[in-house]
Amino acid sequence: QAHYLSTGPEIWRDTRGTVTHFVSSMGTTGTIMGVSRYLKEMNPDVQIVGVEPSPGSAIPGIRKWPKEYLPSIFEEPRVDRKEMVSYCV
Repeated sequence: QAHYLSTGPEIWRDTRGTVTHFVSSMGTTGTIMGVSRYLKEMNPDVQIVGVEPSPGSAIPGIRKWPKEYLPSIFEEPRVDRKEMVSYCV
């Protein structure tokens, strides 16, 4: 709810409604769900991109959730696509 009420409106305001894409990690999924909901209400064409770690990558703050363990707030239709990222030292 916090990201719907604050982060989403802040992004919309700061971009003067010109935002076309929002990219977010898929940790607890709260950020991507709240911001997606708000931005899609303002403009259904905004693309929402979820970022997950590639197999074998350990990146603090993001994770690839097995479907059965996805947080209950996660709604698949709110994410237009997912991209994998990796971490190299």
